[in-house]
Amino acid sequence: MTQFDMNSIENTALPELDVLGVRTLVIHKTLEYLMERKVELDLKHISLDDKDTYDLLNSGLTTGVFLLDNSDMRDILIKISPNRFEDIIALVALYPPGPIGSTMMDDLIKRKKGQITIQYEIPQLKEILDETYGIILYQEQEMRIANKLAGFSMGQADNLRKAMCKKIPHEMDKQKDAFVEGAAKNGIRDILAIKIFDLMALFAKYTFNKSHAIAYAYIAYQTAYLKAHFPVEFMTANLSCEDCSGKVARLIEECHEMSIEILPPDINSSHSKDKIIGSAISIGLETVKDVGSAVIESILETRKTNPLASLEDFIQRVDSRKVNKKVIKNLIQSSSFDALIKSRDSAVDSLDML
Repeated sequence: MTQFDMNSIENTALPELDVLGVRTLVIHKTLEYLMERKVELDLKHISLDDKDTYDLLNSGLTTGVFLLDNSDMRDILIKISPNRFEDIIALVALYPPGPIGSTMMDDLIKRKKGQITIQYEIPQLKEILDETYGIILYQEQEMRIANKLAGFSMGQADNLRKAMCKKIPHEMDKQKDAFVEGAAKNGIRDILAIKIFDLMALFAKYTFNKSHAIAYAYIAYQTAYLKAHFPVEFMTANLSCEDCSGKVARLIEECHEMSIEILPPDINSSHSKDKIIGSAISIGLETVKDVGSAVIESILETRKTNPLASLEDFIQRVDSRKVNKKVIKNLIQSSSFDALIKSRDSAVDSLDML
């Protein structure tokens, strides 16, 4: 551990590493559900050209898909209609607030759909910018432009990238002179070299590290692949990892849109956690508010001998030290007693008497 700031750490040649804990990363849990069904899958060897995965992304049904599940991103997916892995990388790179707040996203969509003609200042730029439809989107693209057009070494190009990203005036002036001089040696006129350099500087505040975007895009693609090919397992994994009632509701709503049957909590048949029953998802008792492990343990133990016959039977048989009135009320309102009662309202009203 250190209290040095990141620039001081960099100057001592130590690497800086950000470690993220992400709730929505449910790949491992999905694979566990697949293993329970004797399905083995090696995600390192899936095709990056899978039609079903791109169909899913184009539909906008991406709830639970890493980085691509918020409403803004779902709308963008429908507009841009990604059909190659490079499109997903670009979307991830445009995800931060800076690019999203600019016109870059709309520009990218229009260029991909042919609504804007893509033009390059010189032919050499096409090879570098073709994957992003002529937009300078990645820091690595800036480095390649400096390397290819001005003869910069990759180390020099990296210094240029840092100067542009951090907007260091004296360093920018020095780099600009070197860029124009190097470009002249490759037959590029000064006025054109200056125009290209200024364009790079303009985009620098929005450019993103491509290697970072690829890693994130790959995880996003893996989760989309799982959802496209194993929707029941994927949605069950998401439900089992989520404890926000609003997000659970959204996941259940999307299950209905995908024609996945949801079996609500049931006091006699539900397990502790969400479980796959055939092609349906059985919601676990732990999803119910205030129903903790001690409560569930008591319920499961009680029904081992005989199923619970009624609400009154439940109250007589379960451990009252673990299951209080508030918990029972939540179980009633969550549908857990629907098979044993006539109406939820009357059951709640009868709790005090029982």
